[in-house]
Amino acid sequence: MKKLLFVLVLLAAVSAYFTRPGPDGIEAQINTMLQSAINDGQLEDLNDPGAVVLLALCKSDVPACAQMLRQGMDVTLSDQKLFTTVRATGFGKSVTCYGAYTRLFCPGGLRDDA
Repeated sequence: MKKLLFVLVLLAAVSAYFTRPGPDGIEAQINTMLQSAINDGQLEDLNDPGAVVLLALCKSDVPACAQMLRQGMDVTLSDQKLFTTVRATGFGKSVTCYGAYTRLFCPGGLRDDA
């Protein structure tokens, strides 16, 4: 039984290592997250007046709006061998995500900066 558990853990670790999302994949997933945050109204309580005007003007073209918002964000990638840690801050919001198995997992979602 221990041998089977060891093999399963080893297979999970090897597959996590080879399926970590790369920088391009992470950027695409951040863009998708921004688009869904815009559509869901998660960014409507921004404190920066310029960001509020920008968000209001570009709701008609959500992908372009997400790309413009992404330019104002600070994104830090940290390679942890089996997964990637992604920290993004900007416009009074922050999120910490973990990239593994070709996806980003963001426990807690988008939070207000303290």
